[in-house]
Amino acid sequence: TLLVGIYFKHTARLIWIWLAISVLLVATRPLILIENTQTIQFIVLVVFSIITLVGIAWWTNKCFQQIGSVDIPAQAVLVRVGKGIKAIGPGLYFKFVPFEGYKVFPLGQYTGNYSIESGLYSKENPKKKLSSHPLTVDIASYSRFAEVGKNYSFTKKDKSVMEMRGEDLLIKSHNSLPVNDLLSESAVDEINLHFGKGIIGGVRHIMSAKDSEECRIEKPKIEEEITSYLLQEEGNPLSECGIPRELLDIELTRVKIPDEMEKAYMAPEISRKDAEAAEHDQLATGRRMRGFTDEGASPDIASLATTGIKGDGMSTDQIRDLVIMQVFKEGSFFKEKSSRRNRQSKKS
Repeated sequence: TLLVGIYFKHTARLIWIWLAISVLLVATRPLILIENTQTIQFIVLVVFSIITLVGIAWWTNKCFQQIGSVDIPAQAVLVRVGKGIKAIGPGLYFKFVPFEGYKVFPLGQYTGNYSIESGLYSKENPKKKLSSHPLTVDIASYSRFAEVGKNYSFTKKDKSVMEMRGEDLLIKSHNSLPVNDLLSESAVDEINLHFGKGIIGGVRHIMSAKDSEECRIEKPKIEEEITSYLLQEEGNPLSECGIPRELLDIELTRVKIPDEMEKAYMAPEISRKDAEAAEHDQLATGRRMRGFTDEGASPDIASLATTGIKGDGMSTDQIRDLVIMQVFKEGSFFKEKSSRRNRQSKKS
């Protein structure tokens, strides 16, 4: 009774202390009538009782298991002789060892990254004059197992959607997922490997039915179609493992078409942006010229100040130097000086 009452704390240490005390009591008991049959029977009974109680204490300790903790929230499925019986949330639970056990499911997100480097081609589209092209695709998947106590949307084999309890979906995950210990270091890699073939197959199926233009500009729509396909297609690992629609997300992180096609798609966009930039520059130049003319500058000076000679506006000093050079070049400076001298001589 003492052992069962306080087995939660220092169980192993208490068992060894009790065993030592029991052996000490038997060893120090005065055995005057050692030849007596009753005394021998008593010793055998005491030893057998000690072994039995120690075994019961050890078995009892193994029969209780804590599911989840503050650091690692988790839930579990009670497994009886290899079959999932019921799903449970966090807490302390009893299991009948060795016939029962718990498969623990951490309450976390599983992220997988996959790539398709070859073998995937877009669909030919004669109406758009688009031929089939090779595609390189990078995929990211985000999934969780259903939680106990919640309801989810799940697609059945006949592709109809029904509401299912998280407990039922978690048992389905246990029965279909070939990973024994989800708390091990290799569990994430094993899950990604199991889901990966289905995800890559779904991406190939959906994207091979799209032309290169759709693959390039309709990524959100394609991601939604891939997710629906993975949960509807019979035999797909994600569907068989009971992953609900609310807990699965597929993202196309990169969709690459051949470089020459990429340039062809980008050319109209680049031309449009260049035209918009040219129009913006023209409007800005017009506003600057109006600003100079409004202040009294001639159109020629305004043009030099805004566009200059090579398209860049000139500063006031540059305009002054240019005018001086033109004056010297044309000789107008000397003619003006000579005419002034003639007028002065006539007056005198």
